[in-house]
Amino acid sequence: MYGSSKKARGDIQKVLLSLVRDEIRTFSKKPSYLRQELSQETIEKFSWGPMLDDIEAHMPLLTGVVRAGLTPTTQRERLQR
Repeated sequence: MYGSSKKARGDIQKVLLSLVRDEIRTFSKKPSYLRQELSQETIEKFSWGPMLDDIEAHMPLLTGVVRAGLTPTTQRERLQR
């Protein structure tokens, strides 16, 4: 369906865009690892793990979309569609 109709593709993109914006808006209002006070100590203690866990926990749709976009499909997967 996604590939067969420009209208369907546009509608799906609009819905995803709206849902991702809502996730980001909600995330931006909550306390987060990303909004800690910046100092030399916090920079030295920085770790990607907690930050990515925080983002994934609060924005699952966005992280899923980004992962799907970055994950290459195999030739076999393309043939099965």
